Amino acid sequence: MATPATSVDVPIIKHLTYVGYNWNAVLVPSAAYTAAPTIPQPLNNFGGTGILVHTDITLNAGSAANVTVSIYNYDRASDKYFLLLASTALTAVATNTLTVYPGATPSANSVANNVLTKQFKVDVVHGNSNPITYTIGISVFRF
Repeated sequence: MATPATSVDVPIIKHLTYVGYNWNAVLVPSAAYTAAPTIPQPLNNFGGTGILVHTDITLNAGSAANVTVSIYNYDRASDKYFLLLASTALTAVATNTLTVYPGATPSANSVANNVLTKQFKVDVVHGNSNPITYTIGISVFRF
């Protein structure tokens, strides 16, 4: 069992798998967190046009904790990130997926009709310091 952390640096992306332009990675390994882990930034996109970000909450005692997961694209001209999509505050023990893909039917806080730029980032924010156990994985794809 993982020890709750006040601050966690996530090791270099684990379990990176490439199949053509499609790739998958574990950004945040499963553990009990009391603060947002540091996710390596920026993430480089090797030809994918869309992304799925899966947040799998496996333990949240009394639903006291919450996390919000966001996807940002990077704009080289302004040297800034801009928000593509953000979840609601997630509390339930469940798997939640954020989807960004050109032509996707938009749905508030879960699906965005947009493309993924060459560099992007995924951030997680904790609503409080109560422990919550989760993992975050991504799938970057091109159809």
